[in-house]
Amino acid sequence: MAESRAEWTTWTLIGEAGVFEAVRQGRALGDEAPIASEDLWARVAEDFTRAEPRRLALDVVEAARHGAEEAMARLLEIDRAIEAGRAAGHDFGDEHQERLRAEALRRFNVAAGAAARTDVPAGLPGPSA
Repeated sequence: MAESRAEWTTWTLIGEAGVFEAVRQGRALGDEAPIASEDLWARVAEDFTRAEPRRLALDVVEAARHGAEEAMARLLEIDRAIEAGRAAGHDFGDEHQERLRAEALRRFNVAAGAAARTDVPAGLPGPSA
């Protein structure tokens, strides 16, 4: 059950027909024993003990804040890696363009149905022979 900030008595409504069906379906096939009120209340008690606790609004806000902090930390890690790469002389733009060209060539070959083509469109690197 959820933590409650209620200052007065609160009530939970339970549908008897639904509980009756749950008890009946939980019994063995062919069990024709009458279902007593105690059986219904035992099922209700069992269901309430298995209920997962509901999150409070404060828990949702805290989870969102935690997710935002993790995302910011990850972005800072990526920025540090980019700056370190630039300081080491990497040109990320050229590397990215090279990956895009390779992916375009792969897609062209797959679309043409020939993974080992020897004729390559103009402007794209060809296979070394």
